[in-house]
Parts: sequence; C-alpha cells; structure tokens
Amino acid sequence: PTQHPTLYTAPMSAATILSEAYGENACLYEDVLGVTKDATASQLRKAYYKKCLAYHPDKLSADLTNDEKELAKKKFQAISLAYTILSDDEKRKEYDESGDLYDDDDDLAGSKSGMAQWTEYFNSIFPKVTKADIDAFEVKYKCSDEEERDVLKYYAQFKGDLNKMLECVMLSSDADKHRWVKDYIQPAIVR
Repeated sequence: PTQHPTLYTAPMSAATILSEAYGENACLYEDVLGVTKDATASQLRKAYYKKCLAYHPDKLSADLTNDEKELAKKKFQAISLAYTILSDDEKRKEYDESGDLYDDDDDLAGSKSGMAQWTEYFNSIFPKVTKADIDAFEVKYKCSDEEERDVLKYYAQFKGDLNKMLECVMLSSDADKHRWVKDYIQPAIVR
C-alpha cells in the first residue's frame, strides 16, 4: 500500500501541546521542567537541557513503540514550549499572574499574520490587565456611587434576591450582602 504524505498539519495550540504531553492543567514549572516556581534563569536552562536530552527524538531508544515515540515527541514539544514561555520575562510574568499560556501559534512560529496581527492591534489599544489593576479597581468600586447604582438596579430587577444580585454586581461576594442592605437598600426604601 502506498502512503500519502501529509500535505498540511494544522498547528496545535500551546494548551493542546501541554495537555497531550502532561495532562490537563499541567504546571510548566513542576510538571514539565521539574523546577520550582522561583527557579532562576540558570536553573530553567539546566532543567530544559536535561529534559530535552531525555525526550529528544534522536536520543530515544529504538525499542520504543510508535505510541511511546509519539508521546516523547509531544513531551519534547511541551518542554520547548515551557522554556520559551518561562525564559521570557514578560511571558513568564503573565503566566505567573494568570496561569495562561502564551498561546499565539503564529507568534510562536515566528510569523506575523492572521491572529497575531489582531492580537498586536488589540494589545496596542488595551493594556494588559493585571491582578494589581483589578485590586485597585475593586478599592475604587466598593462603596462607590457606581456600586450603589448597580446594587439598587439589580435589587429591583431581581425583586430583592440578593443571591442573584451577586452574579451581576461586580466584584461582589456573600460578605457584601449585609453591607448592601445596610448602606444602600434600607436607605432607598426609606426615601
């Protein structure tokens, strides 16, 4: 039988590469490179080289099955991906803050087309949002006129169901219910 060469293989996302090699929610530090989250650049590089030697296609045992070779290939790709992300200060900081992978296949492949152009455009208009930005916004929003308007709006919309309001009022938790009633709802009823 004649085998037909594969004409095109769609690139896999970073998340797919990682999950196929190391499972869902695998940590780039511990699971892939075998280092702690506070690893230095030197420790990352050393772990990367060590792992690459273990899974490099040219270094694999000839006794491995095709499935084992395929898994080793996926692990090799995941190791390279992990090092690409963690050795870049900006990508590492983003991963550390959000757990999100740098997942733009076009950028990883070195081309600037399609999704990469839109991502670049979007990033030029909207800055990255960090946990510190969200925390700062929460400080401004809680106990503000804007929060009071939101609470009263959703109080009316959900006919006083505070649990449903939690789903709509930004940055809210069960702990806010008592404060809402005392500071916003009761005074509004009295007016």
